Amino acid sequence: MATKFQVYSYQNLPKDKQGLVDPEGNFISLGSIKEQAQHEERIREFIGERNLKVVEDFERKKDSLEYPTVYLYRPGIYNYKNLIIDFGGFCNYEIYPSTDTAVIDLPIRKINGKRATKEQELTLIRLVSINHNSLDSLYPIWGEKDVYLKANSYQVVAGKIKVKKKEKE
Repeated sequence: MATKFQVYSYQNLPKDKQGLVDPEGNFISLGSIKEQAQHEERIREFIGERNLKVVEDFERKKDSLEYPTVYLYRPGIYNYKNLIIDFGGFCNYEIYPSTDTAVIDLPIRKINGKRATKEQELTLIRLVSINHNSLDSLYPIWGEKDVYLKANSYQVVAGKIKVKKKEKE
């Protein structure tokens, strides 16, 4: 299928890009880090290209949601980023040029039963590493108290985070 979006596997993750991570851990580039934060229009185009039914899923469930307005800017104007995260099971990775902390958004499980997969978490950790983001960026994955504890499972070498190999018992 021809696509206008660059898709990268875990082994070939790009530097200086921001985008989405699908449930299999593939990174979909929505643009350069140097650009403003991801645009709703690019995400809407991606949803249409992939024929994702996130709007339809939301419309079916919106009456049972505690805060359905987080998916709408106003009636009929959808927040596609929030829809693709919570109803599509994608994760978001954005960087603002003025900070070294990445913005990572994960699906909220109670919304649609979807949560970040291990593959998504590993891809997000690697993106934080190759873009030299602060470890604070990993808070959504590990939680506030666990960021630095879990970071001990990783080895920081020349500014890059690498998974430490478990020693044989």
